[in-house]
Amino acid sequence: MELLLATMKPWQLLAGKILGLGLLGLAQIVVIAVVGVTGALAFDIVDIPGDLIGTAVSVVLWFVLGYAFYAAIFAVAASLVSRQEDLGAVIMPTTLVLVVAFIVGIQAAAAPDGTLAVVTSYVPGLSPLVMPVRQAAGDVAVWEIGLAVVVMLVAIALIVRLGGRIYAGALLRTGGKLKMREALKAERV
Repeated sequence: MELLLATMKPWQLLAGKILGLGLLGLAQIVVIAVVGVTGALAFDIVDIPGDLIGTAVSVVLWFVLGYAFYAAIFAVAASLVSRQEDLGAVIMPTTLVLVVAFIVGIQAAAAPDGTLAVVTSYVPGLSPLVMPVRQAAGDVAVWEIGLAVVVMLVAIALIVRLGGRIYAGALLRTGGKLKMREALKAERV
C-alpha cells in the first residue's frame, strides 16, 4: 500500500476503485436495459408514458451518478475500519439513507408531479432515484434535469475530495474503528 501511495494521491486511489467497480456495474445495467427495451419493443408488452428508449437512457445515466455518489460515501465509511466485523456499524447510516431514497423514489412514482418528488429530485442521493421517475412521466424541464445533474456532480466531487483526505488518514491505520475527525487529523500530519 505504501508503494501505491508514493506514486498517487489517496483520492486518486479511491476514485480508481470506485471507477473500476462502476464500469462493471454500468456494463451490467446497460445489458439489462438493452435486453429489457428490446424485449418490450419486440413484444409490445410495456406501456410507459414518454419515450421508452429515452427513459432507459435516462435510468442508465442516473445510475452512473447515483453509483458514484453512494460508492464514494460507502468507500469513505469503509475506510474508517480495518476489521470486517466493524464494517456494518459504519455503513449503516449510509444504508439507511439509501433505503429512504428508495422509499421516496417509490412515493415519487405514485405522484411524479407532487411536491415530494419535485423537491427530492434535486437532493443528492435522492435525485438518482426520483428524477428518472419524473422524466418517465414526461413533465420535467431540461433546466431541471441540468440543475439536478450539476448538484449531483458537485456533491460527488466534494465527497471524493473529502473522502480522499479521510481515506489517506485511515488507510495505513490498524486497530478498531476510526472516527472521521481522527482520520482527517492523521491525514494532515
